[in-house]
Amino acid sequence: MTHPYPSRASRWLRIVCLILVLAPWPIGAIAPTHEAYVTNAEGNSVSVIDTEQNEITATIPVGLSPAAVVISGDGTRAYVINRGSNSLSVIDTATHDVATVVLGDTPSSVAAGKVGSLVYVLGETGLFSVIDASTISAPSVVRTTTVGTQGGRIAVSPNGKHVYGASGGLFDFDTEINTLVSRDALSLAGPGSFYAAVSGVAITPDGKRAFVSLVTYNYGQFGFNVDGQIAVVDLATGDVSARIPLFSQPGAVVFTTDGSRAYVTITSYWANTGYGAAFLPGQWVAAIDTATNEVLRWIDVARTPGGIAVTPDRANVYVAVPANNSVARIDAAENAVVQLIAIDGAPADVATLPDAAAAPRHYVVDAVDDTVAAPVAALSGGVAAENVLANDTIDGNPAAPGNVTIAFVSATSDGVTLDAKSGSVSVSPDTPVGPHTLTYRICEAGNDGNCDDATVSLTVRAPFVIRANADRGAATAGAPAIASVLDNDTLEGGPAVGAVSLSLVAGDPGLAFNAANGSIVANASANAGEHTLTYGICELASPANCAQATATVLVTLPMLRAGDDTATTTRAGGEGIVNVLANDTLDGSAATLARVTLSSLAASDPGVTLNASSGAISVARGTASGTQSLTYRACEIDRANNCSDATVTVVVKPYVILAVNDSVRASSKNGGSALINVLANDSLGGARINAGVVKVTRISLSPSNKEIRLNADGTVDVLGKTSGGTYALVYEICEAASPANCARATLTIDLSGKN
Repeated sequence: MTHPYPSRASRWLRIVCLILVLAPWPIGAIAPTHEAYVTNAEGNSVSVIDTEQNEITATIPVGLSPAAVVISGDGTRAYVINRGSNSLSVIDTATHDVATVVLGDTPSSVAAGKVGSLVYVLGETGLFSVIDASTISAPSVVRTTTVGTQGGRIAVSPNGKHVYGASGGLFDFDTEINTLVSRDALSLAGPGSFYAAVSGVAITPDGKRAFVSLVTYNYGQFGFNVDGQIAVVDLATGDVSARIPLFSQPGAVVFTTDGSRAYVTITSYWANTGYGAAFLPGQWVAAIDTATNEVLRWIDVARTPGGIAVTPDRANVYVAVPANNSVARIDAAENAVVQLIAIDGAPADVATLPDAAAAPRHYVVDAVDDTVAAPVAALSGGVAAENVLANDTIDGNPAAPGNVTIAFVSATSDGVTLDAKSGSVSVSPDTPVGPHTLTYRICEAGNDGNCDDATVSLTVRAPFVIRANADRGAATAGAPAIASVLDNDTLEGGPAVGAVSLSLVAGDPGLAFNAANGSIVANASANAGEHTLTYGICELASPANCAQATATVLVTLPMLRAGDDTATTTRAGGEGIVNVLANDTLDGSAATLARVTLSSLAASDPGVTLNASSGAISVARGTASGTQSLTYRACEIDRANNCSDATVTVVVKPYVILAVNDSVRASSKNGGSALINVLANDSLGGARINAGVVKVTRISLSPSNKEIRLNADGTVDVLGKTSGGTYALVYEICEAASPANCARATLTIDLSGKN
């Protein structure tokens, strides 16, 4: 491994190269490349960290309460917003000279493009300022406009044509026409949110997507909650292409130079503490794979993080941790904090200098060999392995199309192929029987030199021996003949059921073949005699491996069939509630009174009768409720001994009994008189209740009173003088002919009346 610190000779060589490249710079003012700039909110200064030695090399005084810092695209300047003095400091990164421009609002964020010398500042009240820093000693505000009502993070597209920022919603400022072109917020949050706040935005290095930090307020299954996410916006269409749930409030977002990773600070999270729900301080950084939009790691930085930056070689991530007075260095390979760099003054933000010559740290690409467990059947073809990436990793995280590329290397047969888009391995039908291997290569996306190979091993087996054996059966027309032709067929000596497909090769109009289960039914219209069909079976795993057989069925004409019937009626009865001939057949066709005679054999209740002239079943009014039945016989007129019996089941429902609540008012001073008859507004079968058809029972009286009596005829008496008040008498009426058919109601008695 190369030592992480360059030799003295290599450092001198680098300086000489920089002098040659940066000819306009004066001697002694070489722009550095391995530095990070950290704003110290309480120290009114900017600390410079050597990112090779991870030591502070300089402290630069700026304005009051410096907050955010960004670096120009060429690395020659650092732009710092000073919240306490409402100003922007421009730092010459070679000489550390500082120039200042006064702003019209308390600044909340700053951004600079990769090209040009324009700097953009968003203020707390939504004032957006464009600053020309082409003259480093005299930067000036060239335009201001209002983009919203509050300030959040902003970002410039790589081509410098757009500035996107958070000001309540997400705004888009067109730098070519100096105009605000759009603002949006709630639609970014998706369904289920009644309020959404955009707190920041970052643009991928290729300029195609925006990672928008959102906090959403929702009502869901568990009531009110606050959630956080990254909405990934396709900048070409403006649509949300993905959502990355973070379950917390995202803060700053930074990308590696190649855009393969995003790092998001988590500033707070919503929690129900038992004493109430509230935002609690966050202490994590989420590492995200931007190809899959999946969170790879949650990195604990111990206290609430501020700003964040990545070195150009994507090897280290620097996070300002104000409460710790330090900058946490995260080793990107380990996804863990490996060093705390002490900085007094509550560090708020950090930015690293660009270095186009920096070689990116290689992600560890690990392609793992695969073995296909189940042999692939010859003659079949198809997919043998769904995805060779399933067990492959990049930097210890799942490999997927997007973060790696897949390429075919070699195979033992032309019939074994790789789909580089999906990662699937397929076998053609003509692939020879025997073992085969396919070697593939995965490479880090965008880095074709960082690759690893693996092998997929599989076996192509010979087709199984398949046998379809002849079947015989017998049935009357319209009846099942053979349960399944597969019952005696085999595949490799075992049952064929579940391992083969079925098809009809040659049919017979007298037979119905079910290719789903292999059953055969004699059609109702089939002539008497033998009928034969031919069917085929094919191995599911090898569809070209097939066999055929015949199935022969002896069909006889059906006898007379009387089918059972069911009907439902009430005790009110009815005529012709069902016709027994409706489902009776003779010789497979409908049985009619021109061909059969009907007779009643037995009935469970005399009220259930059969009209032999029409086949109608009638139920007399008052027939006992419950399940009643009548057995009848149908006989063929031409052959009196050809008969069939069936049963008609009639469910007789009880009368609808209805007890209706009553109320009465009387004096507690008088007794011996009937107050009311509770049956007066009750009904049975829709008719008023006559005496003797129901049984009246008192269920309860509250409060208890011996002077109040419910009589058997439904009348209620107060026997003598009693205490006043309101009484609830619950009573029940039950049909005398059907004691289980009951209903209850309540009589409210007010004995507070006076004479």
